Amino acid sequence: MQTPVPWVGSVPAGSAELPLPDQLHPDAAAHHRIGERFAALDFGSGGPFAAEDASAPL
Repeated sequence: MQTPVPWVGSVPAGSAELPLPDQLHPDAAAHHRIGERFAALDFGSGGPFAAEDASAPL
């Protein structure tokens, strides 16, 4: 059984704040937010690429 996508058939969450100019591709501000969230999830504490020693430079 597939997990339903909550925004299919409606407006995606956050679209009022960061609309998709062509209804498909994010603009510069949305790309910036995607990058911030990716970095926090993947390189932040507990992420798969987190530094073992938080004081060590990346």
